[in-house]
Order: sequence, then C-alpha cells, then structure tokens
Amino acid sequence: MERRHRLVLALVIALSALAGPLLAVAGAAPSAGGLVLVVGPAGSAARDATVRAAGGTPVGPAQAPLAGFATSDAPGFAARLHDAGAWLVLDGDRLALICGLQT
Repeated sequence: MERRHRLVLALVIALSALAGPLLAVAGAAPSAGGLVLVVGPAGSAARDATVRAAGGTPVGPAQAPLAGFATSDAPGFAARLHDAGAWLVLDGDRLALICGLQT
C-alpha cells in the first residue's frame, strides 16, 4: 500500500504543477486574427469542416485526434467555431509560447 500512496501523491503533485499553465491557456480569449487551438469531434475531417464552416483555415501538416490549429482574420472567429460545433477554442499563440515556440 505504501507504494500506491507514493504514486498517488506524485500524480497529485504533477497535476498541481501543470494546473497553473493550463488554466492560463484555457482562460485566455483568443486574439483576433491569431492562431487558435480548436478542440472538437474526433478526426481531422470533422474538425476541418468545423473550421471551414466558421470561415477559417486549418493550420499545420499534422493534427492531434481531438485538436488542431486554425486561423481566420475575420472578427468573431472563436464564437463562430463554437456555433459550428467546436467544444473548446484556446489561444494558440499563448499555447505556442508555453511550448517555447514563437508565432
């Protein structure tokens, strides 16, 4: 049981350390004309359709199963993504900074 308790404690500490940066990204409103991370239905075809329906363009050669980057110069892109079926829209520029990239 002792080993199990140490594992749980390690997981709690790891999640606590990651909570701040994740909340900073999740709480940031995407900037107009900037890069956004679109989280939505599984599969790039469904997500690309959501992005195009909102008037945007998918970005990047590869995308994760539930997320992908997109951009649009039109104002209100994040709201249109939500209306088109995106589950979550995050500030992609801010996420890139956390990952050590500059956009």
